[in-house]
Amino acid sequence: MRWSTPLLLGLLLGGPVAETHAEALAPAVHQQLHIVLDPDERRLRGEARVRVEGLETAAFGLAPGYRVTSLRVNGEPAPLGEDNHWRLLLNGHGADIELAYEGRLPSLAAAQAGEARVFLDADGGFFPRDAGWYPYFDEDTRYTYSLTVDTPSAQRVAALGLVEESEREGRRQTRFASSEPVLGIDLFSGPYRVQTLRRDGVTIRTYFTEALAPELADTYLRASARYLAHYSGLIGRYPYPDFSVIASPLPVGYGFAGATYIGEQVLRLPFIPHTSLPHEILHNWWGNGVYVHYERGNWSEGLTTFLADYGLVEARDPAAAAAQRAAWLRDYAALPEARDVPLRAFVAREDQASQVIGYHKAAMVFYMLRARIGESAFHEGLRHFWQEHRLRHAAWGDLRRAFERASGQDLGAFFAHWVDRAGAPRLTVEVAHRDGRLSVTLGQAVAEGEAPYPLLVPLELRWGDERQRRAVALEGRSRTVSFEAPAAQGTLAVDPDAELFRRLWPEEIPPIVRAVTLAPETRLLVAAADEAAREVARTVAAQLGMRLLPVAAGEAAEAPAEAPLLVVGTRAELDALLADRGWTRPEAVAGAGAARAWMDPEAPARLFVEGDDAQALAALGRVLRHYANESYLVWEEGRVGERGVWPVEDSRLVVRWR
Repeated sequence: MRWSTPLLLGLLLGGPVAETHAEALAPAVHQQLHIVLDPDERRLRGEARVRVEGLETAAFGLAPGYRVTSLRVNGEPAPLGEDNHWRLLLNGHGADIELAYEGRLPSLAAAQAGEARVFLDADGGFFPRDAGWYPYFDEDTRYTYSLTVDTPSAQRVAALGLVEESEREGRRQTRFASSEPVLGIDLFSGPYRVQTLRRDGVTIRTYFTEALAPELADTYLRASARYLAHYSGLIGRYPYPDFSVIASPLPVGYGFAGATYIGEQVLRLPFIPHTSLPHEILHNWWGNGVYVHYERGNWSEGLTTFLADYGLVEARDPAAAAAQRAAWLRDYAALPEARDVPLRAFVAREDQASQVIGYHKAAMVFYMLRARIGESAFHEGLRHFWQEHRLRHAAWGDLRRAFERASGQDLGAFFAHWVDRAGAPRLTVEVAHRDGRLSVTLGQAVAEGEAPYPLLVPLELRWGDERQRRAVALEGRSRTVSFEAPAAQGTLAVDPDAELFRRLWPEEIPPIVRAVTLAPETRLLVAAADEAAREVARTVAAQLGMRLLPVAAGEAAEAPAEAPLLVVGTRAELDALLADRGWTRPEAVAGAGAARAWMDPEAPARLFVEGDDAQALAALGRVLRHYANESYLVWEEGRVGERGVWPVEDSRLVVRWR
C-alpha cells in the first residue's frame, strides 16, 4: 500500500459506462461513525472507523473546515495532509481507516444569507451527504453504516435507519444503521418534537417544532402513509425502513433517501401535503431509489413530475390535467429558441428555462410514451425499471429498454426524437368534405433539414350532438386520412386537449409572466416614491430570476411593444405612470386585492407588478415566480386569490367544414 496526499477526489473518477451494459456495483464502504454535536458552540466532533475492501484505489476526504487530530490506516499512523484529502493505493487489498476530527460550523444566519450550505446552532442543523462531515469517497460510492449521534437532550436528530435513542445526564444518544448500501448519509438536527406512525412495515416520522407539531404532524403522517402505499402499489415496495418529514428553519424543499426537508413556513401552506410532499416521496423511487447518471441526463425530475404533480391531478380531474398540459405548452412557447436544449442535456433545475425542459417537457414525453404503448405496458415498464435498477444508477437508455420489454415495441426512434434533439413540431391541418366523408391532411412543420417527429395525433370530430375521437399516426411530414362524416357541416379539432408536445401557433399563445422572465434581457422600470419602496421593487424583480436592464420611464415608452419590459412599483406611482403612458389595468385586476401582477393583453412582453404599499408588493414578489404560467394574479388576505390566463383567438388547428 502506498500513500499520495493531497489529491482531489475528482481525479479518480472513471469515464462513463456504456448504456448498453448493466452497472457493475463496487464493494460498499462501511462507516462506523460517532458524532458529537454542540449546537450552542456550533461544533462537531467526529470519530470514524472505515472499512474499505476490493478497491484498487481509495480516495476520501473531509470538508476543508475540519481539523483532523488523528489518522491511522491498518493501525499505523498516517500523514494528516493539508487539505483533508487522501488517496490510498490498495491493489485490491482491504484497509481499516480510523479518523478523528473536529470543526466549528457556519450558523443558521449564514445559511439564511446564502453564505453556507451546512449549518449548526440551537435552531437546527443540516448535514447533507456530500458536504464532507464524515469521510466521503466519491459520488458513486455506496456505504453501509452505523452512526451514533450525541446531542443535548433538547435536540433530536434524524437520519435514515433509526435504531434506538437513549438519554443520560442531559445528553441524548441516537443510533442509526443501514446494512443496505446507500449513496451517502444525510443528517438533520433541531429542537424537534417527534411523532410516529407505523404502516405496512415502514415507520413514518415527523420532526416538527413545538409550534408546528400539534397543528400539522397528523396531517403529514397520514398523507405520507397514503402516498407511500400508492407508489409502492404502482412501482414496487418502498426501498427504505423509514420515512421522515423534517421541518427546516430555511425556506427550502429538499428530497433525500428516506426523508424530505421542508421549510417550516412552507409546511404550513395548505396545498403542500397534496403537491410537494408526494413529489418528494416519489423521489425515493426515482432519484434516491434508482440513481441518476447525471452525465447522461436527468430523467428523474420529469418522471416524478409526471407521476406525482401531474398524475395526482389527472386522477382527480381530467379537465384540470388537460389545463396542466396546456400550461406546459405555453411555458415552452415562452422559451427563447437559444435556450432550448435536448432533454438529455438537462442535469438539474438551475433556472426557469431548465425547469421548462427537465420537468415540463420531460413529463409531457412520458405522457406521450404512455399514449403510444398503452397504460398497462407503461406501468409494467416502470416496474421492470425499478426491479432491475433499484439502488443502482440508470440512464435514459435503461428506461427505453424497460418500456420496450414491457410493450414489445421498438422505441428507439421515439427516444431519439424526444430525448436527443431539441425543439418540437408545429402541426398543420387541411380538410375537404365530400359525399359524407371528411378528408383530413395533417402536417408537421420542423426546422429545415430536420427529420419529422413520430407523432400520434389526437383528433376530435364534432357535428350536431356527435363527438368522435380519433388518433392518427403521423410519422412523416404529412399524411391524408379519411373519416365518415355524414353531416354537411361540422368542426375538426387537432390536439384539442394538448396531448402532444408541440410548438403553439402565435394565435394560441396568451401573454404569460414567463414570456418576460425567460427573455434574454428584460428592461426594468421601477415606479416607487421613496428609496425603501424602490429597494423592495428591485428585490421583487430580482426574485423573478432574470437578467434586468434598468431604464427610465421615457426609455420604456420609446421601446417597441414586443421588447420585454417589467414594471414594478407601488399603486400611487403606477397610477401616474399608466395615465401618462396611456396604459391600463385590465378589469380582472383593477381595484382587486392588496397587490397585483398582470401581463398587458395588448403588449405580450409587458409585465406589471404592483402593491398598494411596499409590504404588499414584497409579499406578492415572494410567490410570483411560482405562477409564471399565468397572465394575471391577485394577492389578497395573505394568499393568491384570482388568477388566470387571457383568452386567445381560435386556433388554426380548429377547422370547420360546410
